[in-house]
Amino acid sequence: MKKIISLIIAIMSVCTINAQSFKINRNGFFISDENKTFIVIEYAGKTKQELYNMVKQNIMTSYNNPNKVMSEDGSSTITVNGHGPIFKFKNGGITHINNGNYTLSFQFKDGKIRVNAPTVVMDGNMKDLSNWYAFKRIWDKDGNVKPDKQEYYDFINENMRLLITTLTTFKNVEEDW
Repeated sequence: MKKIISLIIAIMSVCTINAQSFKINRNGFFISDENKTFIVIEYAGKTKQELYNMVKQNIMTSYNNPNKVMSEDGSSTITVNGHGPIFKFKNGGITHINNGNYTLSFQFKDGKIRVNAPTVVMDGNMKDLSNWYAFKRIWDKDGNVKPDKQEYYDFINENMRLLITTLTTFKNVEEDW
């Protein structure tokens, strides 16, 4: 019964997170569904400290060197400066995955976490994603994603959504040792 309740709570948390998300725009910036530079995820009955500890623990278990990517400001803000796959495109029938640096920032209050819009800096000479030729090619002249480039757009957004979900979800870890 305890496991079923934990599963229901985890699913509800993920549903809350999925209800709000970021999407990248043609200028290379992430904005929320409500055109804001942040989202707020609510956790009824959780204290600021519980939420802070949860995100910190998730970072500690998700990164190889968490102390290198995480910075803390007391118990009110955690910032993650990570590196990983950002953009996918095909050239000559070959799929390429490009890495870059991203920054995620979390702020905490009782019952809620504010997630600021991710920022991305690409590896290589062309740091600004919006100047990448392959990134520019996913948009039509009206600023809409071209249907044949939808998978590239989805790749960027899904990577950020999964990362945010991973870092802001309570995990039920039961160890019997």
